Amino acid sequence: MRFFPVAAAVAPFAGFAASSPVGLVTEREANKYMARQVGGLAAAMIAAGREYIGISHTIRNDNSETNITRPEFNSITPENAMKWDATEPNRGNSCFNNETLQQVMESHINNVMGRWKGKCTHRDLVNEALNEDGTYRDNVFLRAIGEAYLPISFRMAAKADPDAKLYYDNYNPAYGEAKAEGAARIVKPVQDYGEKIDGIGPQGHTVSESTGTQSTPTPSREVLANALRMFTDLGVDVAYTEMDIRMNSPLTQEKLGGAG
Repeated sequence: MRFFPVAAAVAPFAGFAASSPVGLVTEREANKYMARQVGGLAAAMIAAGREYIGISHTIRNDNSETNITRPEFNSITPENAMKWDATEPNRGNSCFNNETLQQVMESHINNVMGRWKGKCTHRDLVNEALNEDGTYRDNVFLRAIGEAYLPISFRMAAKADPDAKLYYDNYNPAYGEAKAEGAARIVKPVQDYGEKIDGIGPQGHTVSESTGTQSTPTPSREVLANALRMFTDLGVDVAYTEMDIRMNSPLTQEKLGGAG
């Protein structure tokens, strides 16, 4: 889920709003304004014609972290703070049937999406539902409802917040054909049911050189290109929800350049 941090823009925009022809400032305008004021990566991205650059982050009361993240990023993806176990930790391990589980899903989706309606612009609605071979991972939703839990969840989410962009998110879906096909297979039934799904969020956990756990750079350009093409052929957006590049230490400018 991605947020644009606009709360801090209220005070700096007090004068701006008064001088605006319509007297209103959108959240997106506020974001761009704040990014230009603080400079850094966010300002550079806006100057290049892009709206944001984000970070997956657990927000802590740590000024040293804030001093790094605030000038560089104008979008934040809460790392774990909005997952189900964090927002509703006390429900317990009940045995749900199809009907009651759908009621639980709808209640949870309405509560969470309603709470941040209009503020959380993009949501990884279904997360990591695949095994490495592209088959469905076992979970309570699949056991009780079947594959239909996917379009059902997207239907509920679109109703709860019609303006939010809804994504399926998974680690390494572009590492090989089987998992890429699995991710595409998740999009297809949602579309076939006539429900809204805006994109796939491949988590970019990559390796730029041979390491102790990986013998070759992964994924290869060919494998990555084929997977991304498979996703875009479905008519959905592709947005990297996480990005990290593993390499051996010590770091050098040459290694960093090669990773880029």
